[in-house]
Amino acid sequence: MSSRDQGYVEGLYEDLMNEINEALDDLQKEANEFAEKMNDVMRWLPGPVCSGMVFAWKKFLESYNKVFDQTQKFLAQPGSPPALFRIGGYWDSYVGAPVSNVQAEATAFGMKADNAWTGTAARAYGDSAEAQGRALAGIKPMAEAVQDALKDLAWGLIAFWTAVVAAIVTFIAGMIVAAGLLASVLGAPAAPVDAGGTALTCLGLLTAAVAAALGFAEKVNGSLVGLQQQLSDNTGMVREGDQYVWPRLDNSGTWQIAQ
Repeated sequence: MSSRDQGYVEGLYEDLMNEINEALDDLQKEANEFAEKMNDVMRWLPGPVCSGMVFAWKKFLESYNKVFDQTQKFLAQPGSPPALFRIGGYWDSYVGAPVSNVQAEATAFGMKADNAWTGTAARAYGDSAEAQGRALAGIKPMAEAVQDALKDLAWGLIAFWTAVVAAIVTFIAGMIVAAGLLASVLGAPAAPVDAGGTALTCLGLLTAAVAAALGFAEKVNGSLVGLQQQLSDNTGMVREGDQYVWPRLDNSGTWQIAQ
């Protein structure tokens, strides 16, 4: 991953975190202003109507508090897409690419030994280099798989937080509409009911965001199962008892320069 891409992800994530905090502040402000307006308008309404409005407002507050509680839980452990991208890049830069170069060199050295030396030592070295090349060849795909899994997780987190921001913004828009009902005596009784419906909609959107995130995590988990299979691949390794070890020369033997 290039430094430009890394900077883009960091900026995107920072913007999302700022947006969610600003949205929560705006939502709290809208709720407080709604409560003040409702108290003002209830002075002009009959007692039974006011009782119904208070009951609806209490129901609204239950959902409103749930929205804040859930969002705060998310914010307590927000994850770090930039870190996931960065670590994924490390797997490619510091593991996959260098090992790929070593694999190419090991194979080349084996061919040179086969062409330049003869004898049992030369054959042993050539066989060992070939086995080491096969073992090394499996490391780069594994490193790429780790990088892809980490990048997928990062984008999953970004998608989740985008959905959370959208849910809160929807809540704010609904509160503004509900507050507009308080402008008239006829519409005022329906205002807290409308606000409660908006709060429930927000909770539904948050639940959907969590479900989508869990579904995406299951998908990534499937790729990790494939990665586990790659880690269990012993191609090129030599079995010694119950373990697989790195291939090495079994017998030094003798050698001479090829004629």
